[in-house]
Amino acid sequence: MKVGDRVKVLPRCTKYGGKYNGKQGTVKVVRSWGFADTTPKSFGVYLDGEFNNRAAGGLFWFYHQDLGCEKEENNMLSGYEAVKIKFIDGGSREYTYALYPTEKPCLIGDLVVVQTGHHGLALAQITEVDGADVREVSFGRQVVSVVNRAAFQKRVAAEKRIAELRTAMAARARELQETTLYEVLAKEDDGLRAMLDEFKMLSGAWKEGDN
Repeated sequence: MKVGDRVKVLPRCTKYGGKYNGKQGTVKVVRSWGFADTTPKSFGVYLDGEFNNRAAGGLFWFYHQDLGCEKEENNMLSGYEAVKIKFIDGGSREYTYALYPTEKPCLIGDLVVVQTGHHGLALAQITEVDGADVREVSFGRQVVSVVNRAAFQKRVAAEKRIAELRTAMAARARELQETTLYEVLAKEDDGLRAMLDEFKMLSGAWKEGDN
């Protein structure tokens, strides 16, 4: 058993109280117990859909007798590159997926629909487009399509601008109503007319000075 092997936690495993028995995963770290004995003794495994918050990198640790090698059935078409993805709201763990040529190149941060190995379609985000190893792709895992958010983002921008305009128009309307009221009443009251004239003079002088 070596790094990169697909494995399955056997029913007889007692690690983690047997909680992950039957789960599949990928061997990421192999450890021996000392310099004199280099025989692999423990294996750090990324379990599909699981993350170990108590271990570095989210690995789950098992002994050799706890694991069985899984035969991969990968009938995917050739001609793909490999990218790293992480699932939306699925923690920080990254997975390697196949990326076939597309009209628009995938970029880091793109939101994508992916075909998972065992759980159907899911939503994920591209985290790495260069350097991923195509040999790590397994069980038909691949990017289906990039999510086009252009129309959604346009609607969000329009809704934000509408809210801004509504607030600005309401403020301007209140200002115009107030000015109109003062003008009407000033025709009937000399005192208000004098104050309104002074207000216009001072506010106009302030605006000129501000410019």
